[in-house]
Amino acid sequence: MQGQNNQEDNSVFYVLLSILFLAWLQKKIEIIGMQKIIRMVITIIASISFMLLLYLIAWKINRNRQNKKCPMQLSQDRIIEQFKTEEGLPEDVEQSNTEKEMSESLEQSLTEEVLPKSFETAQRKEVTISLDSEKRLFKCKKLNLDEMKYLMAKGYRISSQFSINSRKKEKFLIKPRFNESEGHAFVVYDICEFLEKKYVECKKYMTTKPDITFEINDKRYAIEVETGNKLSKDKKAISEKVKQLKKEYDTWFFVCTVRKYVQKYRKFGKTIDRRYLRNQLEKILKKA
Repeated sequence: MQGQNNQEDNSVFYVLLSILFLAWLQKKIEIIGMQKIIRMVITIIASISFMLLLYLIAWKINRNRQNKKCPMQLSQDRIIEQFKTEEGLPEDVEQSNTEKEMSESLEQSLTEEVLPKSFETAQRKEVTISLDSEKRLFKCKKLNLDEMKYLMAKGYRISSQFSINSRKKEKFLIKPRFNESEGHAFVVYDICEFLEKKYVECKKYMTTKPDITFEINDKRYAIEVETGNKLSKDKKAISEKVKQLKKEYDTWFFVCTVRKYVQKYRKFGKTIDRRYLRNQLEKILKKA
């Protein structure tokens, strides 16, 4: 009963308030005219609409920021410590044909394997990564997902390359040295790996010296890996390099990472097509 009385009192209050507003509006119309009232109402509506638009924009920006900080992204930053090591490289990652597909497969694997159904209650294990920090070339299929994510966080890049060691095209994680291309870095490391398996000690350089040097039976060998960039930029530097090689080494040759430059480099000296590189190295080892 008391509730009904309160409702009636409220109704009376709203009716009186409406009457007062209408009386005020009529008085204003008499004073300033109907046209100005309409302008004032339009201005008020426009101001309110603009304020609502600003609010919606701010809300949208805030929502996007929150989405970027979702558990999925946070887990990527802590991948080494947070997910299991028992599983190797997922099949879909191994079968990826391009670097883009590889990255997408890794993201999918992270979604499916790293984040459990209930993220808040999940228990995670710390992961220990035991990899040689000095090594700059790793074969993807020999790494598990933890190790791949770790290396990628350290600046390694996924690249498909033909290896003289396996004699086939495979996916590798490569970390080029300063101002070095992936192709150049891979060929240098791949050659050194091949020679070191034959118990030949190699030295790698990034200075004016050759890319790779080694000795067999007191004979000094040098290998220059070329991508073709110097042909258009500085042919004089190539000529100077050849003079140095002839002076300091018993045997030397160029290795071209790009087939179309082989004939052009042969004008400067002995040049090996990358496809026949293994055969050339085996000939050197047999003579030793």
